[in-house]
Amino acid sequence: MADRTEQAVQGSIRHLSSVKRNLENFVKVGAKPRLALLRVKTRLANLQMELADVQAERITVAGNLRRLLDLNPSGPPLQLTDNLGSSSLLRGPDHALPTTFQQALDRRPDYLALQQQRIAQEARLRAARGARLPRVDLSARAWEAHGNNTGGPVSTWEPDSQIMLSVSVPIFTGGTLNATVSRQHALLDQIDNKLEGLKQKIRLQVTQTYAELRAAKTKINAAKSGVLSADEAFRVERQKTALGVGTTTDLLDAQAADLVAQTSYLQALAGYQIAATKVQWVTGVLSISHPDSARASY
Repeated sequence: MADRTEQAVQGSIRHLSSVKRNLENFVKVGAKPRLALLRVKTRLANLQMELADVQAERITVAGNLRRLLDLNPSGPPLQLTDNLGSSSLLRGPDHALPTTFQQALDRRPDYLALQQQRIAQEARLRAARGARLPRVDLSARAWEAHGNNTGGPVSTWEPDSQIMLSVSVPIFTGGTLNATVSRQHALLDQIDNKLEGLKQKIRLQVTQTYAELRAAKTKINAAKSGVLSADEAFRVERQKTALGVGTTTDLLDAQAADLVAQTSYLQALAGYQIAATKVQWVTGVLSISHPDSARASY
């Protein structure tokens, strides 16, 4: 947007410089008053100062963009592939709002992480409940006994076996186990409440970003109509001035209005890009790594 604004101001300066040269010729032959020439010179000086401000702003924006990308702010200029034209707009979501909301739940890392916490907490609760059940142990042994012990000859061996069954009931630790189960159940309820709260938050974010995207698209259409109207008004004033039936003041006003309309259109395009990116962010399409990492990943 800063680049396009600079180009628009430079174009206005070129056009106004041409008007200034024509007026100088008209003043020499007495066809135009000198006041009109002074107005053009004043407007041209103001545009030159505006150009200096726009160029300084563009340098600031470029530095901020490089810092956002974790690059050296004083490095070489960035080669942007997006010229902020209508063809370069990010596509908005094609799905209905409920479908997009479900996709957000399926892709949001914070929601997925909380779901994993709930699964782990359910396992802890099952383990705590299992500790209250009776414990049953079953063991068996088999061996061969010497004949002297069985009453037979010394040289013989007889097989023998043993099966043991034990049952342990937590009678004295039952209160402690019940408290553990209650605590684990309370923790599970807390996670469920967090899940429901996060779900409502995501629903609100998706709804708001959808509304912002629709509003941004409406602004683009309105700004485009404004540019067409301002361009036509500026063209008419240029023709009137060329035929000698228009005034320099009307021409300068039309040029200023045209520049304002172009700036509004560029701002609307940038606003749409931001709104579309917000939709991708809240639906989990875009994700940013941990802030301690060297760079953000998209």
